Amino acid sequence: EQRRYIRPREEGARTFAGTATWTFRDQDEAHLNVQVEDEEEDNRRTLVSTLTGSTESETAFEREVADGFEWEVGADMENHIGGGSLKTRMILTNSEWDGSESISQISNITNVPDEALVTFDHKDTESIVRSSYTWDPHTSHTLEFGAEGARNTLDRFTRLFERMPDGGLVEIDVFNADSEVVEDRYEAFGTHFWTIAADKVLETGLNYEYSRIEQSGTDVSSSRSFTYLKPRVDFRWDRSDRNQIRATLERTVSQLDFSDFIASYDGRQDQISGGNPELEPERAWEWQLTYEHRLADDNGVVSARLFYNDIEDHIARVETTDGNAGPGNIGDAEHWGVEFKGSFRLDGVGLEGAVIDVVYKLQDSETIDPFTGDRRVVENRPLHDIELTYRHDIPSLRLDYSIEVQWRDDDKEWDLNRIDRDEETRPRNYVTVQYRAFERTSVYFQARHPFGYERQRDRDRYDGSIGDGVVLRSESSKRTIEPEYLIGLRGQF
Repeated sequence: EQRRYIRPREEGARTFAGTATWTFRDQDEAHLNVQVEDEEEDNRRTLVSTLTGSTESETAFEREVADGFEWEVGADMENHIGGGSLKTRMILTNSEWDGSESISQISNITNVPDEALVTFDHKDTESIVRSSYTWDPHTSHTLEFGAEGARNTLDRFTRLFERMPDGGLVEIDVFNADSEVVEDRYEAFGTHFWTIAADKVLETGLNYEYSRIEQSGTDVSSSRSFTYLKPRVDFRWDRSDRNQIRATLERTVSQLDFSDFIASYDGRQDQISGGNPELEPERAWEWQLTYEHRLADDNGVVSARLFYNDIEDHIARVETTDGNAGPGNIGDAEHWGVEFKGSFRLDGVGLEGAVIDVVYKLQDSETIDPFTGDRRVVENRPLHDIELTYRHDIPSLRLDYSIEVQWRDDDKEWDLNRIDRDEETRPRNYVTVQYRAFERTSVYFQARHPFGYERQRDRDRYDGSIGDGVVLRSESSKRTIEPEYLIGLRGQF
């Protein structure tokens, strides 16, 4: 069977952003930032399916419409008190989206009917207040102490309907599709900066974090609390004016995505993705060793970074309910590799103001798959990852432009009843040009994927769990992204 997908989309947004700054006596400052955005999306998909050897085809349609309204307010203030500096920052965000998705699928084997309608609405908010005080009790010592409080919420409601032959809709019950999640998080932290010698600096820190997560809905009602200590040690040694060595050991705790707690429709896979109310954060010990070398005459910098992450309670796909999959904690994982970076000025070859940036990451990983029990790599960590950027600033023409190319090696994804292998057969590419028409106003043009962008995906679908090893069918798809062009105006008034 051959399938051809056509996916046009329309997006619109109206954004207002403003900034205000106040300067007081004793060099005290306050800043206020406000952004409001009204958005809408209209995504369509046409699927034409043809059996091998047949001249006839079937056509199915899918459409998603959504409206969103988001706003953000940020404020910060710095006060000089008692020989030190008190910094306070506050952020408030609010995002509300509602929409519907009409589905008509061909040869559907997911947990969504061939003829279906999905409606959804969600609202998420975030409130953060952080304050820290820094002072120098000694010429070679700097101390910082502070605290942070945050509240994050998500209220989501998803409904699934099957469209009957007479056009009527019959609602299908989806477990954990209506829920509210609220997290209260508090953190106290302290950092000590010690200048051991003119060429050696040691930074040590300790964070204490407490959080409580409550989820309430038609099917789920739970409350959990977490407590973590997060130490950090960072040592920097300037071996010379052009060479530096950095070593870091840090305990990290990942931030949970509350969307993973509640069931939702996954348009990419055409299925209902089960939520997991018992999801816990990933925790890791992260080690890094970096060597950095600055080129002569300030012509650039190169660096190499070795890293190793020892991860606990790694998050991946698990079976959350009978025949349904969602995110879950699967146990330990490891992630290691090396990253090379280089930034080179091209003044010496006659291109004044031009810079080339190169990033290359070579990495590997390991974990145990929850469906098969076999060892495999961690998802979204391809063996090779490359970024190349060329930037050129021409002040005499009031012009700057850049060319960016990104490519990632093959990536694999494991789910309850499928295994995917994704490959970028043509790299991502972007060209941006900006002209400063007036002192505070610029016209910009951007071409996204002007040279084309292609992905190849090979998928094995299984009858039941992939652990049973019974392949139902194999799919191979090629995705081509057409060039996209943007023109706009940026200014400060």
